[in-house]
Amino acid sequence: MWNEPWKREDWVISRQGVRILTWAFWGQIPFFLLTPFLAYWSVLWFLGKPVAFVNLPVKIVLGTAGGIYAICAFALSDGMNTFEQGRKVAGEPPRKLLHLIPVSLFVLGPMIYFWLTYKPKMHEAGFGHQ
Repeated sequence: MWNEPWKREDWVISRQGVRILTWAFWGQIPFFLLTPFLAYWSVLWFLGKPVAFVNLPVKIVLGTAGGIYAICAFALSDGMNTFEQGRKVAGEPPRKLLHLIPVSLFVLGPMIYFWLTYKPKMHEAGFGHQ
């Protein structure tokens, strides 16, 4: 049985973990750029007007962006939860605001936590560049 590496603390704080989780962070961005179009097309669809979803290229782009987002979101969410648990075990004080974000929001929480906590910590450890 395959165990996801982003659920292991030793992998999350490794050079490879930083690289993959950074890719997961940036892999979610295209979905957020397409979100306004999805909202607009949803309103058109509810109003009974023609929607651009009928075009195959649009379906392929949206499906690809959605699939990449789903994989990246699960990896980043699990990785940030693992990193936070490791910080708790090590006795580091959690940031109260950032502790609420990953618990409350699956969509943006891990991305915010990655950018404000994980990335600076890994940069301090010498596992990344800014």
